[in-house]
Amino acid sequence: YRRGNVKIVTIDTLHIYACNEVENLEAELIVVASRHVSEAGVKAMLAHPVGNWNENAQYGGKPNELTPTSAYAIYAAVQKLKELISNDKTQIGVEATHHGPYSRNPLIFVELGSSQKEWEDRKLGEIVAEAIITACEYDKIRSKPDVAVGFGGGHYVPKFTQLILREEMAFGHMAAKYVFPIKKELVEQAFDRTIEHPKVAYVDWKGIKSEYRQELLRTLKELGYDYIKV
Repeated sequence: YRRGNVKIVTIDTLHIYACNEVENLEAELIVVASRHVSEAGVKAMLAHPVGNWNENAQYGGKPNELTPTSAYAIYAAVQKLKELISNDKTQIGVEATHHGPYSRNPLIFVELGSSQKEWEDRKLGEIVAEAIITACEYDKIRSKPDVAVGFGGGHYVPKFTQLILREEMAFGHMAAKYVFPIKKELVEQAFDRTIEHPKVAYVDWKGIKSEYRQELLRTLKELGYDYIKV
């Protein structure tokens, strides 16, 4: 199935482990449609980049490798979700960079959750499909905000999520507090593998232990990147 330059590809492998399958795709951007699972069962529609911040690749991808991503594609998907969801009972936002697969092409996830009820809801599925198409056509978004990478905060990176929802910023790779400390080469990857080439990091000041925050700031200075405290 195809709509313009957007093509649907189905695979048999569980998506987070599909490194070989995505490696064979010729694409400017890969958007993975996924179920989101939450123990709390919160209805949620989310987008996020993928990759592993350390040696642990238990959930797909490669150790110490971030998959290239697009901040504008994530931004476009979230804005479309916000436009199409009319109630305040659905969580709309982003997650920090996590799990696989690894891809040489930019890749993001767009997810519907968090229970069987939502997964089988045709209307919600159509909304996610529209968000995916919008992400694939991110170059058509009217106003492109500034781009950054994000460090700190919980898995749902609330401070960065609010900046996206308020249409103030677009974020590529984001590191939650549980992946710290982060090696210098992974900090560098976060910038290099966000295809819009951000020049600044947003740092959730209270969302990182002090010792790890100071190490991060030293690394940013060594790499020549500015930071903004949030």
